[in-house]
Amino acid sequence: NSLFDRLFSQGQATINQVDRDDAVNVVMKRTGKSRAEAEQTVDGWINTYQQARAQINKTQAQVTENVQE
Repeated sequence: NSLFDRLFSQGQATINQVDRDDAVNVVMKRTGKSRAEAEQTVDGWINTYQQARAQINKTQAQVTENVQE
């Protein structure tokens, strides 16, 4: 699904507002949720992604540091 690939593309620090809106529209269409509910769903995905990305970056830095020791 190219929309979600763009939304969560690797290395992207910020989420493009257009892609977010597209994702919200997809959630609304496929689930029948209201715009507010769809926005909550997509924002939850974005927050989860950003937290996971931060944890991955932290772990990579720790591994690099341990390898250099």
